[in-house]
Amino acid sequence: VKLNSETVLATTMLLWGFMGDVINSADRFRLFGPSRFAVAFLGKIITPVKEHRMRVQYSPVDENGEGDPIDLEMDAQSIYVCNHPVASVDGESMITSKAKINDGCLTIVMKDWKGRKLAIQ
Repeated sequence: VKLNSETVLATTMLLWGFMGDVINSADRFRLFGPSRFAVAFLGKIITPVKEHRMRVQYSPVDENGEGDPIDLEMDAQSIYVCNHPVASVDGESMITSKAKINDGCLTIVMKDWKGRKLAIQ
């Protein structure tokens, strides 16, 4: 995408885990319009929580184009991959606070059920 005459990586967001489950469930409630996500979210939080074993493998590169592969694995609630800031459901905190649409990076955030998160940029 061109942003102020600069070409930048453009994506919305890739979600996997709990939030991905909510988005998939919301598809069944299309007749509720945009409120379908709230309906699906409520349905997911009152049912038993599904655990997701997550594994992320990536190769970060430095300014010289070099980097060692990294392999992360954990039981987590969700994984977010995006290139823009994302607010949490409460609207008070940011899930991807360091993400910038014009820095050429993707931010990966893995959150576990205890509220801890691992952010990689």
